[in-house]
Amino acid sequence: MHRFRTFILIALACLLVVGVSAVAASAGHHAQSSDQKAKFSAPVSRTIQLSAAMSAKKGTTYVYITKTGAKYHRSGCRYLAHSKIKKTLKWAKSHGYKPCRVCKPPR
Repeated sequence: MHRFRTFILIALACLLVVGVSAVAASAGHHAQSSDQKAKFSAPVSRTIQLSAAMSAKKGTTYVYITKTGAKYHRSGCRYLAHSKIKKTLKWAKSHGYKPCRVCKPPR
C-alpha cells in the first residue's frame, strides 16, 4: 500500500509540473519564435518528402516473405511473426511465391 501511495504522489507531482509548464508556455514565457519553428520543420518535412519519394520509386510494390514459406504477405500479416523479408512484388512472383489468403496482398 505504501508503494501505491508513493506512486500516486509522484504522479500528482508530475501533473503539477506539466500544468505549470503549460501555463508558462501559454503565457509566452517559453514560446518559440517563428524562425526557430521554421528551422526545425524544414529539415523534417524534407526528410519525409525524400522517404516518400524513395518508397514510391517507379511504382514499386513491396511484399514480405518468410524464410520457409511459399507465400508473400502484407507487412502486418500474422504469418510474419518469426521472419519478415522485404521483396518487390515482381521478385516474389518471378520466384514462384503465391499471395497469402489471410492478408490478401496485391496480386
